[in-house]
Amino acid sequence: MSTYRALSGFGWAVGLVHEIDFPKEEFSNSSELEPEDAKIHTDSLLEKLKGGKLNDQKCNLNNFAASEGGCKLDQSEKKPSSCITDKYVGNYNMEHTDFDIHSKTYSILHVEQYSWSQQGYEFTKRYFSERMASLFDEEINHIYSLTYNKLGKDRGVDTRLFRRAVWVYIHRIQGFLHDDYNYDCINEMLPIRLKMYIKKLTCKPYLIEAQDLNVGLHLSPSEKAHIALLASCSRKLIETLYGIVAILKYLKKK
Repeated sequence: MSTYRALSGFGWAVGLVHEIDFPKEEFSNSSELEPEDAKIHTDSLLEKLKGGKLNDQKCNLNNFAASEGGCKLDQSEKKPSSCITDKYVGNYNMEHTDFDIHSKTYSILHVEQYSWSQQGYEFTKRYFSERMASLFDEEINHIYSLTYNKLGKDRGVDTRLFRRAVWVYIHRIQGFLHDDYNYDCINEMLPIRLKMYIKKLTCKPYLIEAQDLNVGLHLSPSEKAHIALLASCSRKLIETLYGIVAILKYLKKK
């Protein structure tokens, strides 16, 4: 299921059209020029990346919460009634709800306690196969480390800080906290338009329209596709970890 969600989310995120034998659903052709402040955001991001470091303040709940600021999805926007996936879902109404860090019914999960490298890999290896665990591990590492060392037209750029901000932001949306990460970096690295694009991709990819690809930075199509890959893979990893955590808790009770 997590693989299907990741692939379908990526498809929506890059504007892929449906197969010819599917019911016709137009990907919105509305478009606009990159916002005027895109160059300002791009130049600012380049300066931070070339500087090589940001504030090294450790995480606290205040900046963990603030990193999600300004990115509320419109809950009135529903999945299209003619969506081709309806026949596989049935009458279930599954809608995204923002993670509430103050919830009394669930809690934040710490990546240092539940991680792919510690629990996830060994669990997958034990209950499925070493081959499956190894393939997923290779997928995660390859997509996370993939880079052309460029940002827009500028080459020779170390994009590690930017890629990590994208990766960790998806974890933030899903309630996974990195104790060693300064969440102020997310708002410093990711313009609000890019955060909205990532959040739509992660939570409601069927709402993505052509104008959402104007992410507030001057990026090439391949760079936007890589952002979509990062977001899809990060979401897939988090869903897998949630499943593993649930099973481990169940096994402890037995």
